[in-house]
Amino acid sequence: MTLRITVALACLLGTASAHAITVESYEQLKKKADSDITVRMSLFSYFQGVSEAFLATTNATTGQIRLRSGDTICMPAGVKLSADLMEAAVRQEISDHRAVHMQTPEWDQIYVSIYAGYGLARMFPCTR
Repeated sequence: MTLRITVALACLLGTASAHAITVESYEQLKKKADSDITVRMSLFSYFQGVSEAFLATTNATTGQIRLRSGDTICMPAGVKLSADLMEAAVRQEISDHRAVHMQTPEWDQIYVSIYAGYGLARMFPCTR
């Protein structure tokens, strides 16, 4: 089992750097995740890391997360950044706004973490 996890992680990280999975890679892995627990756990671990990276950039005073795009995420009290929330934000952003994103050349080579930010900004916009 340990060897299988190691091989799966090597394959996962071989498709992208340790901190980045492209949309194309994510969609391929997501198809495999339904039937392969190792891939599913690898994706969960990836999104857990993405959520921790977003958490590290949260303003301690305001609770806001400012993205490089200029968008700001305002997490409601009681909603925690998690792997599941990150993946939901990515899935929603990619599916609901696919036509818009497809106008960008090689949009599927952009890192999933970018789409996580876009998705969270749409889910939790700052209206203050």
